[in-house]
Amino acid sequence: MEAPQAGRLVLVADAEATQADGSVLRLNGMRVRTRPRASVGASLIVLDSPELVSSFEGFGAKVELGLPFLRAAGVPLPPDVSITRLHVDDGAVSIEGTFTLRPIDYDALLAIANAAAQELQQTSASGAQQRRPPEAVAVDVEVTGGADDEPPPTARRLPEGV
Repeated sequence: MEAPQAGRLVLVADAEATQADGSVLRLNGMRVRTRPRASVGASLIVLDSPELVSSFEGFGAKVELGLPFLRAAGVPLPPDVSITRLHVDDGAVSIEGTFTLRPIDYDALLAIANAAAQELQQTSASGAQQRRPPEAVAVDVEVTGGADDEPPPTARRLPEGV
């Protein structure tokens, strides 16, 4: 948001839209000038008479043109927020309204955390069963060798001192 002027705000935003064919269109630095007001009972901040703002600079001057693109637009508010008055003047935005702060239901929060932990344990246990190595197979091998003082044919003696 840029500094408010003459009861109007200039909102700066980036926009992105996905087309039916999957391609994505992007618009960076979109500037919209509007006069915000409260919509009592509708839980909206109404952006009255929005204009797409274009700026041109040259020859030591800066010109801004506002192109109207909608009659009005609105920003929905959460159910616990109600704005009764919104006023933009002299570089400030003043808002009057109510906000309902609900107590935290710790029992419900604990139940959700326990359910998530249990689900994680079940997922980990089932994943461990799927990754378990195959059962070992016992193999009997007979050891054969020469005389008692002779090492088996596969063994080698190391030189002294190694």
